[in-house]
Amino acid sequence: MESLLTKLNKDIGSALLSCDIWQNETGESLASINRNNNFSEIFRNIFNYIEKNLEAIGLPPINKYHIIELEMDTLLLFVKLDKKYTFGCIIDKSKVALSTLTNITVPNLINTYKQESD
Repeated sequence: MESLLTKLNKDIGSALLSCDIWQNETGESLASINRNNNFSEIFRNIFNYIEKNLEAIGLPPINKYHIIELEMDTLLLFVKLDKKYTFGCIIDKSKVALSTLTNITVPNLINTYKQESD
């Protein structure tokens, strides 16, 4: 998991403010950059809340990623690596293009994860 964060940090550099990869079932943090003590649990709760409510209204679950745009040029990025692992990041959107994240960075990270887990 550390290699994914290293790759992400290399790809978007100073735009990456904080990131954590966690095990979905337990919420255990597996790897992080600039982690605060409650980061994994809070991000897991937000992600689970979104997924539970999508299901409640009959929509399909999140496929690969979910982006929440916050004020102050900040994004929350959630990426489902698979059913077992997810990562959540806080990103300074003034330092990276959204199209770069969605079209290059996220697909590359998912592919890297799949290659490493095979």
